[in-house]
Formats: sequence, C-alpha cells, structure tokens
Amino acid sequence: MKTIQWFVLCVVALFAIPTVNAQEVIEESNDNITTVIEEAQTHNAIYMSEDELFDTVKEYNKAEYIEINSFMMGMAKMMAPREERAFLNKIKTMRIIDLTPCSEADKARFAEFISTVELTSFDPGVDEFDDDDEDEDEDEKMRIYIKIKGETVTCMVVASWGEKDCTLIQLNGKMSISDLEAVANGAGSSVI
Repeated sequence: MKTIQWFVLCVVALFAIPTVNAQEVIEESNDNITTVIEEAQTHNAIYMSEDELFDTVKEYNKAEYIEINSFMMGMAKMMAPREERAFLNKIKTMRIIDLTPCSEADKARFAEFISTVELTSFDPGVDEFDDDDEDEDEDEKMRIYIKIKGETVTCMVVASWGEKDCTLIQLNGKMSISDLEAVANGAGSSVI
C-alpha cells in the first residue's frame, strides 16, 4: 500500500483516539467538579518547528529535497486527472525529502531521530506501524504530526520509513477529514 494511503489512514485514526500524552484527573470540591488535564512528561523529546526539522533532515547525505510552491501546485492541478484534482485543490504547498538513496546508517539515524521529535504548534506525534503489508519483507513505520484549526487540517507532516521507503512529507492547505478518508479509500491515491 502506498505511503500516502497509510498516513491518511493514521490521521483518520488519530481523530478517533483520545488525546495522546494526557491524563485526566477529576477533583471534587463541594458540589462542583473540576477537570484538570495534566500533560505527561515527554522525556528525551526534541522540540522544534517544522522548518527546523526539514532543514536538519535535508542535510543527510544523498537526501533528495523537493519543494512544490503554490504556482507549481496550480500547474499540477491543471494536469491531474479529474478524480485527483478535488484533493489537490485542498493543498497549497508541499515539501518532500526522499531519504531512500541514503545509506542504511543514515536511515537508521533518521528513524531514531524522528521518534524523539515533537513539533511545536502541532498535535503530538503519533506512531503507526504496518504489519499487514502486501509485501511481507517491508514493515512500514510512520510518525504523523497534524495542525488543526477548527475542523480543518491546515498542515500535516508525515515521516515514514521501512526497508524500501524513507520519506518526510509536509502538506499545507485546508483538508477535511472526509478529504483524508477519500484518499485513504483510494480516490486520489496516486497524488503523491
């Protein structure tokens, strides 16, 4: 299954999962009930912006960096098949770092590094692992970060790595949950 389908499935699952790294404590005072949310301590976490993350990762030896600005996205939208155009209209810009050509040591370093990164102004990263892939030799692993404004996903950063794939992708735009579900179900699955 393509990487884009897995990260979209993971994002959809994220909305169905309760808040990660939070513990709810209820205190009773007279007749009032107060709910306090305590953030769990994340040990060894590295906090950075998405720009700092991309600047760090694109320095890996043989990493291939592609940035698709709004003009290039407009050109891609005009040439895309009709069923994919609807999803592409939701995306303003995109950044991709392909680490597949990098050495195995660099890929392992990336996997270790990304597991400790928390992006500022994003929801906490969620780890997903694919054990049921059609290719039994490949176990796809992912870390997903999303930025939500109301009911809209405005930014999504997905790091994926496995035996064959190793990528870091950022999508900026205005995507709804139904848009992400459509991609997960195969409509527009060849977008990325």
